[in-house]
Amino acid sequence: KLSDYLALPRDHGITNYLIGNTTPDSILQKTGVDNLSLIATGPLPPNPSELLSNGRIKSLLELYRQQFDYILIDTPPVGLVTDAVILSPLIDACFYIVRHDMTPKRDLLIVSELKKNDKFKSISIIFNGVNYRNSREYRYGYGYGTKYGKGYY
Repeated sequence: KLSDYLALPRDHGITNYLIGNTTPDSILQKTGVDNLSLIATGPLPPNPSELLSNGRIKSLLELYRQQFDYILIDTPPVGLVTDAVILSPLIDACFYIVRHDMTPKRDLLIVSELKKNDKFKSISIIFNGVNYRNSREYRYGYGYGTKYGKGYY
């Protein structure tokens, strides 16, 4: 989806590199956003877990760590497939994105298990998609008042 959002082709990408058909430089795409590059998925392989385990992703990340300040890897949610867990020894932090009113609460049990079993060096939850205009539950702030109802917030 990221390729679509950024209007970039996705027919050539990480899959091509992992199977040994291309170089790291040929899969890296410039985006229209300053200081942001993207590697598309490429063709969908029949064996994605095996490709991620073949050692080529480790050497690719080592190369890119010399060129970039941050490397973000977008994987399917943990629990649906094993991609993120396979990559866990190679990453510094995991962000589990939870969408308000969309992600089932039971899915958060996965995060608890991952934390308890030390699957990631660091795991954090990003709570996304909250409509603050229509909800009083998720507001925060500060202020003071008096018993006469005067004050500011």
